[in-house]
Amino acid sequence: MEPTLAVIGLNFRTSPVAVRERFWISPARRGEALMQLVRSEGIEEIIVLATCNRTEFIVWASDVPTAANSILRFLTQEYQLKLCDWSHFYRLMDDVALTHIFRVTSSLDSMVLGEPEITGQVKEANGDGSGIVGCVCALCVGATVTRGAG
Repeated sequence: MEPTLAVIGLNFRTSPVAVRERFWISPARRGEALMQLVRSEGIEEIIVLATCNRTEFIVWASDVPTAANSILRFLTQEYQLKLCDWSHFYRLMDDVALTHIFRVTSSLDSMVLGEPEITGQVKEANGDGSGIVGCVCALCVGATVTRGAG
């Protein structure tokens, strides 16, 4: 299989606040989460974007179903994900995933249309200093920041 860009996550449109709060990954925890996930099956590169209104895993995946299962296992082990919670998560691939990243970065997929905070949050997720973000994810997300809202 050829690697594929994917976004797996939940946001204010797909889940209530209580669910979003359960799966929010604090800044202090993100580096550890990245280290764990990048070693997981099916995941080549990963970025974690966690805000008050969304938690998303931007993934360069060698096998999307396997990568999704790795994220599912991580959320189950670390955040007590239940099968009924998985229905709040979306899985986007290829150009749909890239379009989604552009929409998020440019604040077109925000509760408050045009709010500027998300651009900084995306930049921070892309360059969190952990050394985990790979070339493809960095280029995809970096291009959205530059083109979409930069």
